Amino acid sequence: MAGEQYGDEVRVIDIPGISMELCGGTHVTRTGQIGVFKILSEGGIASGVRRVEAVAGPAAVDHMNTLDRVVRAIGQQLKAKNEELPARVTGVFFAYAGWVIEIQQSCCLHHTSQRLIQKFRHFG
Repeated sequence: MAGEQYGDEVRVIDIPGISMELCGGTHVTRTGQIGVFKILSEGGIASGVRRVEAVAGPAAVDHMNTLDRVVRAIGQQLKAKNEELPARVTGVFFAYAGWVIEIQQSCCLHHTSQRLIQKFRHFG
């Protein structure tokens, strides 16, 4: 596939009528050798073709530790527990959106009042 970085040898795994996979990655004798496994992304890249990106072993542990630090930092900033963060972030977002609307309306009123003052001065 275009842009892929497979080696000279690529194993094709075919389950007729279900799936055909290209496998150019590391091979192990048993799955326990892989250790921790974390899917980073998954999605369709072409008709009938899916791509899964993941990290395994120490890289997966490092990735999860980084995510944990980020979530903890956000929780401290918002004074919320991890499980409360989605609702808390949604609340902050809607409060911000309300403030933006309020500021826009205030600016509009200010400009309108300035125009009226100018008209009044010109009239009088």
